[in-house]
Amino acid sequence: AAVVKGASHVVLCDTNGGSLPHEVAAVVADVHRHVGGDVTIGIHCHDDTGCAVANSMAAVLAGARHVQGTLNGLGERTGNCNLTGVIPNLHFKLKLPSVPADSLPLLTELSQFVDETANMRPKTPPRASHPPVIPAVATRPKVCRTVRRLMPSGDSLFLIIFRLYMKKLLDTR
Repeated sequence: AAVVKGASHVVLCDTNGGSLPHEVAAVVADVHRHVGGDVTIGIHCHDDTGCAVANSMAAVLAGARHVQGTLNGLGERTGNCNLTGVIPNLHFKLKLPSVPADSLPLLTELSQFVDETANMRPKTPPRASHPPVIPAVATRPKVCRTVRRLMPSGDSLFLIIFRLYMKKLLDTR
């Protein structure tokens, strides 16, 4: 119905986080067969059963081209899809664009900053000392390049994080 009324995107949701990757893939494939290329299919997964990244990747393989998530998977209950897991998988394993390639090493620094800002302790289970796939040691360029490369301009959450990060940098000098 949304497509008939002119929707450009259809976002499928697993907001209870209970689906498995094969189930998500089947639903996305069915929707993709139905709407074809008329709309962009998106996926929004929660991580209640630890499958949000895998479910999002399965959705992409089945035809989704829009993945919703958060840095470090922060969100209600057990969290949302962790984009620090999705982005490298899209780039390195599926060879699909998500962020500029030269910004990938910056995910570690941004992930650590988000944890610090949210007062999270990365070494406390279930959080790892660093996100999956992202190396523990990465290049650390200037924050201004991080801003330009990682997120599209105008993203309000990103701007809030950036302002906090800049304040931290200025306060330490």
